[in-house]
Amino acid sequence: MDLNLQDKTFVVIGGTAGIGLAAAKCLRPTAQRSR
Repeated sequence: MDLNLQDKTFVVIGGTAGIGLAAAKCLRPTAQRSR
């Protein structure tokens, strides 16, 4: 039970982190262009 819960939390954290990194990569170049 504990291992399954930990795996799910890691997947959720990894997913959110991946989305954040993807958004940062997309926003950074646009921010540099605007500047």
